[in-house]
Amino acid sequence: MEYTPAREIPCNFGQHNVPEALKELNYWSALDIFDVADPLQQGFLGKVTFFNLLSCVTRGDITRLHSDRLFDELDFDQSGRIDKADFLGWTFGTHSLYFSALRRRLAHLQEHAVMRLCHSISAPGNASLDKHQFRELMSKAEKTMTREVVDLLFGFIAGKGKLDIGKLFAWIHPERRGSCTRVVRPAHGPSDPLSPVSPTSHSNMNAMNASPLRSLLFETPANEPVILEFTIGPKFHTSLAGIKKILYDQFGYSHVAVRTVTDPSIGNTCDRLIVKLGRGILLWDRPSMVRFRDDPFSDDGKAKEWIFAVLAENMPIDFKPQRKTRRHSAHPIVSA
Repeated sequence: MEYTPAREIPCNFGQHNVPEALKELNYWSALDIFDVADPLQQGFLGKVTFFNLLSCVTRGDITRLHSDRLFDELDFDQSGRIDKADFLGWTFGTHSLYFSALRRRLAHLQEHAVMRLCHSISAPGNASLDKHQFRELMSKAEKTMTREVVDLLFGFIAGKGKLDIGKLFAWIHPERRGSCTRVVRPAHGPSDPLSPVSPTSHSNMNAMNASPLRSLLFETPANEPVILEFTIGPKFHTSLAGIKKILYDQFGYSHVAVRTVTDPSIGNTCDRLIVKLGRGILLWDRPSMVRFRDDPFSDDGKAKEWIFAVLAENMPIDFKPQRKTRRHSAHPIVSA
Protein backbone atom coordinates (compact mmCIF):
# COMPACT_ATOMS: atom_id res chain seq x y z
CA MET A 1 0.00 0.00 0.00
CA GLU A 2 1.38 3.39 -0.94
CA TYR A 3 2.21 5.80 1.85
CA THR A 4 0.11 8.96 2.03
CA PRO A 5 0.34 11.59 4.78
CA ALA A 6 -2.64 12.43 6.98
CA ARG A 7 -3.12 15.67 5.06
CA GLU A 8 -1.23 18.21 3.01
CA ILE A 9 0.76 20.78 4.98
CA PRO A 10 -0.29 24.27 3.84
CA CYS A 11 2.47 26.85 3.46
CA ASN A 12 0.78 29.03 6.09
CA PHE A 13 0.62 26.11 8.52
CA GLY A 14 0.15 27.32 12.11
CA GLN A 15 0.30 31.04 11.29
CA HIS A 16 -3.36 31.75 11.94
CA ASN A 17 -5.57 31.58 14.99
CA VAL A 18 -2.84 32.21 17.54
CA PRO A 19 -4.59 33.65 20.63
CA GLU A 20 -3.56 37.25 21.30
CA ALA A 21 -2.56 36.35 24.85
CA LEU A 22 0.06 33.92 23.49
CA LYS A 23 1.56 36.62 21.29
CA GLU A 24 2.32 38.66 24.41
CA LEU A 25 4.51 35.96 25.97
CA ASN A 26 8.27 36.29 26.13
CA TYR A 27 10.53 33.28 25.60
CA TRP A 28 10.79 32.40 29.28
CA SER A 29 7.11 32.82 30.10
CA ALA A 30 6.24 30.61 27.12
CA LEU A 31 8.51 27.88 28.50
CA ASP A 32 7.14 28.35 32.01
CA ILE A 33 3.51 28.07 30.93
CA PHE A 34 4.25 24.94 28.91
CA ASP A 35 5.94 23.31 31.91
CA VAL A 36 2.98 24.17 34.14
CA ALA A 37 0.70 22.39 31.66
CA ASP A 38 3.15 19.47 31.42
CA PRO A 39 3.84 18.60 35.09
CA LEU A 40 5.30 15.18 34.23
CA GLN A 41 7.85 16.86 31.92
CA GLN A 42 7.00 14.60 29.01
CA GLY A 43 7.81 17.33 26.51
CA PHE A 44 4.41 17.26 24.82
CA LEU A 45 0.74 18.09 25.42
CA GLY A 46 -2.44 16.20 24.66
CA LYS A 47 -5.81 17.82 24.03
CA VAL A 48 -6.69 18.17 27.71
CA THR A 49 -3.36 19.65 28.79
CA PHE A 50 -3.29 21.90 25.70
CA PHE A 51 -6.71 23.24 26.70
CA ASN A 52 -5.46 23.75 30.26
CA LEU A 53 -2.54 25.79 28.93
CA LEU A 54 -4.70 27.98 26.71
CA SER A 55 -7.24 28.46 29.51
CA CYS A 56 -4.45 29.64 31.78
CA VAL A 57 -2.93 32.04 29.22
CA THR A 58 -6.28 33.48 28.11
CA ARG A 59 -7.71 33.50 31.68
CA GLY A 60 -10.53 31.23 30.69
CA ASP A 61 -11.41 33.12 27.53
CA ILE A 62 -11.42 30.05 25.28
CA THR A 63 -13.82 27.16 24.86
CA ARG A 64 -12.86 23.52 24.80
CA LEU A 65 -14.26 23.28 21.27
CA HIS A 66 -12.04 26.14 20.05
CA SER A 67 -9.02 24.66 21.81
CA ASP A 68 -9.61 21.25 20.24
CA ARG A 69 -9.85 22.83 16.79
CA LEU A 70 -6.51 24.59 17.29
CA PHE A 71 -4.99 21.33 18.52
CA ASP A 72 -6.22 19.40 15.49
CA GLU A 73 -4.84 22.10 13.17
CA LEU A 74 -1.39 21.89 14.75
CA ASP A 75 -1.40 18.09 15.09
CA PHE A 76 -1.04 17.60 11.34
CA ASP A 77 0.20 14.01 11.60
CA GLN A 78 -2.62 13.05 13.99
CA SER A 79 -0.20 11.81 16.63
CA GLY A 80 -2.44 13.10 19.41
CA ARG A 81 0.23 15.39 20.83
CA ILE A 82 1.96 18.73 20.36
CA ASP A 83 5.54 18.92 21.57
CA LYS A 84 7.25 21.88 23.22
CA ALA A 85 9.21 22.90 20.15
CA ASP A 86 6.07 23.02 18.00
CA PHE A 87 4.26 25.02 20.68
CA LEU A 88 7.09 27.57 20.73
CA GLY A 89 7.15 27.80 16.93
CA TRP A 90 3.40 28.40 16.91
CA THR A 91 3.56 30.96 19.72
CA PHE A 92 6.31 33.05 18.11
CA GLY A 93 5.42 32.49 14.45
CA THR A 94 8.85 31.16 13.43
CA HIS A 95 9.85 28.84 10.59
CA SER A 96 10.31 25.95 13.00
CA LEU A 97 6.67 24.85 13.24
CA TYR A 98 6.14 24.47 9.50
CA PHE A 99 9.50 22.89 8.75
CA SER A 100 9.27 20.52 11.71
CA ALA A 101 6.04 19.31 10.14
CA LEU A 102 7.86 18.83 6.82
CA ARG A 103 10.64 16.92 8.60
CA ARG A 104 8.14 14.47 10.03
CA ARG A 105 6.49 14.25 6.63
CA LEU A 106 9.80 13.18 5.07
CA ALA A 107 11.18 11.07 7.92
CA HIS A 108 10.07 7.84 6.22
CA LEU A 109 12.42 8.31 3.24
CA GLN A 110 15.38 5.97 2.94
CA GLU A 111 18.61 7.71 2.05
CA HIS A 112 20.07 4.94 -0.14
CA ALA A 113 16.86 4.70 -2.20
CA VAL A 114 16.67 8.46 -2.65
CA MET A 115 20.34 8.50 -3.64
CA ARG A 116 19.66 5.97 -6.39
CA LEU A 117 16.87 8.19 -7.68
CA CYS A 118 19.20 11.17 -7.52
CA HIS A 119 21.83 9.41 -9.65
CA SER A 120 19.20 8.43 -12.20
CA ILE A 121 18.08 12.05 -12.48
CA SER A 122 21.46 13.81 -12.53
CA ALA A 123 24.43 11.52 -13.18
CA PRO A 124 26.11 8.55 -11.49
CA GLY A 125 28.16 9.81 -8.57
CA ASN A 126 26.51 13.23 -8.58
CA ALA A 127 24.48 13.81 -5.41
CA SER A 128 23.67 17.48 -6.00
CA LEU A 129 20.46 18.65 -7.64
CA ASP A 130 19.19 21.98 -8.92
CA LYS A 131 15.61 23.05 -8.28
CA HIS A 132 14.16 21.39 -11.39
CA GLN A 133 15.96 18.12 -10.69
CA PHE A 134 14.80 18.26 -7.08
CA ARG A 135 11.21 18.63 -8.28
CA GLU A 136 11.63 15.50 -10.36
CA LEU A 137 13.16 13.64 -7.44
CA MET A 138 10.36 14.58 -5.04
CA SER A 139 7.70 13.71 -7.60
CA LYS A 140 8.96 10.14 -7.33
CA ALA A 141 10.02 10.01 -3.67
CA GLU A 142 7.10 11.93 -2.13
CA LYS A 143 4.36 11.86 -4.72
CA THR A 144 1.73 13.80 -2.78
CA MET A 145 3.85 16.88 -2.05
CA THR A 146 2.83 19.90 -4.11
CA ARG A 147 5.30 21.82 -6.27
CA GLU A 148 4.83 24.89 -4.08
CA VAL A 149 5.94 22.99 -1.00
CA VAL A 150 8.83 21.30 -2.85
CA ASP A 151 10.13 24.67 -4.06
CA LEU A 152 9.75 26.14 -0.60
CA LEU A 153 11.71 23.26 0.91
CA PHE A 154 14.47 23.53 -1.70
CA GLY A 155 14.86 27.28 -1.15
CA PHE A 156 14.89 26.92 2.62
CA ILE A 157 17.70 24.33 2.65
CA ALA A 158 19.73 25.22 -0.44
CA GLY A 159 18.97 28.87 -1.11
CA LYS A 160 19.84 29.71 -4.71
CA GLY A 161 22.41 26.96 -5.11
CA LYS A 162 22.19 23.20 -5.51
CA LEU A 163 20.98 20.77 -2.89
CA ASP A 164 23.18 17.86 -1.87
CA ILE A 165 21.22 14.76 -0.87
CA GLY A 166 23.44 14.27 2.18
CA LYS A 167 22.56 17.79 3.28
CA LEU A 168 18.87 17.05 2.73
CA PHE A 169 19.01 14.04 5.04
CA ALA A 170 21.06 15.93 7.62
CA TRP A 171 18.23 18.47 7.60
CA ILE A 172 15.49 15.83 7.82
CA HIS A 173 17.27 14.10 10.72
CA PRO A 174 18.90 16.80 12.86
CA GLU A 175 18.93 14.32 15.76
CA ARG A 176 21.87 12.60 14.02
CA ARG A 177 24.02 15.68 14.49
CA GLY A 178 26.05 16.24 17.63
CA SER A 179 24.55 19.65 18.37
CA CYS A 180 20.93 18.64 18.15
CA THR A 181 19.10 15.78 19.82
CA ARG A 182 15.57 16.50 18.80
CA VAL A 183 13.58 13.36 18.01
CA VAL A 184 11.70 13.44 14.72
CA ARG A 185 8.48 11.46 14.91
CA PRO A 186 7.71 9.67 11.64
CA ALA A 187 4.32 10.32 10.09
CA HIS A 188 1.77 7.50 10.13
CA GLY A 189 1.29 4.84 7.54
CA PRO A 190 3.04 2.09 5.65
CA SER A 191 5.11 3.07 2.72
CA ASP A 192 6.42 2.32 -0.73
CA PRO A 193 9.96 0.98 -1.28
CA LEU A 194 11.35 4.40 -0.45
CA SER A 195 9.94 4.36 3.04
CA PRO A 196 9.68 1.04 4.92
CA VAL A 197 11.03 2.42 8.22
CA SER A 198 9.56 1.51 11.61
CA PRO A 199 8.70 4.47 13.99
CA THR A 200 11.05 5.08 16.31
CA SER A 201 11.46 23.40 32.65
CA HIS A 202 12.37 26.07 32.20
CA SER A 203 11.53 27.59 35.66
CA ASN A 204 14.05 30.39 35.28
CA MET A 205 16.96 31.46 33.15
CA ASN A 206 19.54 29.88 35.45
CA ALA A 207 17.96 26.45 35.90
CA MET A 208 16.42 24.99 32.78
CA ASN A 209 15.14 21.43 32.77
CA ALA A 210 16.97 18.97 30.57
CA SER A 211 14.83 17.58 27.77
CA PRO A 212 15.41 15.02 25.02
CA LEU A 213 13.67 17.37 22.58
CA ARG A 214 16.06 20.04 21.36
CA SER A 215 14.29 23.04 19.90
CA LEU A 216 14.90 24.31 16.37
CA LEU A 217 13.13 27.57 17.19
CA PHE A 218 15.87 29.80 15.76
CA GLU A 219 16.21 27.91 12.46
CA THR A 220 16.45 30.23 9.45
CA PRO A 221 16.52 29.75 5.66
CA ALA A 222 19.83 29.04 3.95
CA ASN A 223 22.37 31.89 4.21
CA GLU A 224 20.18 33.93 6.56
CA PRO A 225 21.65 34.53 10.04
CA VAL A 226 19.71 34.76 13.27
CA ILE A 227 19.53 38.46 14.14
CA LEU A 228 19.97 39.41 17.79
CA GLU A 229 18.94 42.97 18.62
CA PHE A 230 20.51 44.43 21.77
CA THR A 231 19.22 47.67 23.29
CA ILE A 232 22.09 49.00 25.38
CA GLY A 233 23.53 52.03 27.09
CA PRO A 234 26.48 53.91 25.51
CA LYS A 235 28.94 52.50 28.07
CA PHE A 236 28.00 48.88 27.30
CA HIS A 237 29.56 48.79 23.83
CA THR A 238 32.84 47.33 25.12
CA SER A 239 31.01 44.50 26.89
CA LEU A 240 28.89 43.87 23.81
CA ALA A 241 32.01 43.62 21.67
CA GLY A 242 33.15 40.72 23.84
CA ILE A 243 29.76 39.04 23.51
CA LYS A 244 29.81 39.46 19.74
CA LYS A 245 33.27 37.94 19.51
CA ILE A 246 32.25 34.78 21.34
CA LEU A 247 29.08 34.46 19.23
CA TYR A 248 30.95 34.84 15.95
CA ASP A 249 33.71 32.49 17.09
CA GLN A 250 31.21 29.81 18.06
CA PHE A 251 28.45 30.11 15.48
CA GLY A 252 30.04 32.00 12.60
CA TYR A 253 29.06 35.20 10.82
CA SER A 254 26.77 33.27 8.49
CA HIS A 255 24.63 32.01 11.37
CA VAL A 256 24.46 34.95 13.79
CA ALA A 257 24.23 38.71 13.28
CA VAL A 258 24.10 41.40 15.97
CA ARG A 259 22.09 44.56 15.70
CA THR A 260 22.57 47.34 18.26
CA VAL A 261 20.18 50.02 19.47
CA THR A 262 21.87 52.59 21.74
CA ASP A 263 19.72 54.44 24.27
CA PRO A 264 21.46 57.28 26.17
CA SER A 265 19.02 56.85 29.07
CA ILE A 266 20.37 53.33 29.79
CA GLY A 267 23.38 52.82 32.02
CA ASN A 268 26.24 50.34 31.59
CA THR A 269 23.99 47.39 30.76
CA CYS A 270 21.68 45.80 28.22
CA ASP A 271 18.04 46.62 28.76
CA ARG A 272 16.53 44.47 26.03
CA LEU A 273 17.44 41.51 23.83
CA ILE A 274 15.14 40.21 21.14
CA VAL A 275 15.61 37.54 18.48
CA LYS A 276 14.26 38.98 15.24
CA LEU A 277 12.39 35.93 14.01
CA GLY A 278 8.66 35.51 13.46
CA ARG A 279 6.78 37.88 15.73
CA GLY A 280 9.97 38.52 17.67
CA ILE A 281 11.26 36.39 20.54
CA LEU A 282 11.91 38.50 23.61
CA LEU A 283 14.77 37.04 25.67
CA TRP A 284 15.39 39.94 28.02
CA ASP A 285 13.53 43.10 29.02
CA ARG A 286 15.12 44.53 32.12
CA PRO A 287 12.27 46.83 33.27
CA SER A 288 9.70 44.01 33.28
CA MET A 289 11.89 41.00 34.12
CA VAL A 290 14.50 42.11 36.65
CA ARG A 291 12.09 41.74 39.59
CA PHE A 292 11.46 38.09 38.77
CA ARG A 293 14.65 36.80 37.11
CA ASP A 294 18.38 37.15 37.56
CA ASP A 295 19.94 39.82 35.36
CA PRO A 296 22.06 37.90 32.82
CA PHE A 297 23.99 41.10 32.05
CA SER A 298 25.13 41.70 35.63
CA ASP A 299 28.62 40.65 34.51
CA ASP A 300 30.19 39.95 31.15
CA GLY A 301 31.06 36.29 31.78
CA LYS A 302 27.53 35.45 32.85
CA ALA A 303 26.09 37.25 29.82
CA LYS A 304 28.29 35.26 27.42
CA GLU A 305 27.36 31.94 29.01
CA TRP A 306 23.66 32.78 29.05
CA ILE A 307 23.42 33.92 25.42
CA PHE A 308 25.52 31.00 24.20
CA ALA A 309 23.29 28.56 26.09
CA VAL A 310 20.08 29.97 24.60
CA LEU A 311 21.45 29.88 21.06
CA ALA A 312 22.92 26.40 21.46
CA GLU A 313 19.51 25.19 22.66
CA ASN A 314 17.61 26.58 19.70
CA MET A 315 19.90 26.58 16.64
CA PRO A 316 20.25 23.40 14.53
CA ILE A 317 23.96 23.84 13.79
CA ASP A 318 27.20 22.40 15.05
CA PHE A 319 29.20 24.70 17.30
CA LYS A 320 32.74 24.40 18.55
CA PRO A 321 33.03 22.56 21.88
CA GLN A 322 34.36 24.69 24.70
CA ARG A 323 36.38 23.93 27.80
CA LYS A 324 33.79 23.65 30.57
CA THR A 325 33.73 26.24 33.31
CA ARG A 326 31.69 26.31 36.49
CA ARG A 327 28.08 25.54 35.57
CA HIS A 328 25.27 27.99 36.14
CA SER A 329 22.67 25.95 34.28
CA ALA A 330 22.00 22.67 32.54
CA HIS A 331 23.06 24.16 29.19
CA PRO A 332 26.46 24.03 27.48
CA ILE A 333 28.83 26.59 28.96
CA VAL A 334 31.29 28.75 27.11
CA SER A 335 34.30 30.17 28.90
CA ALA A 336 34.29 33.89 29.42
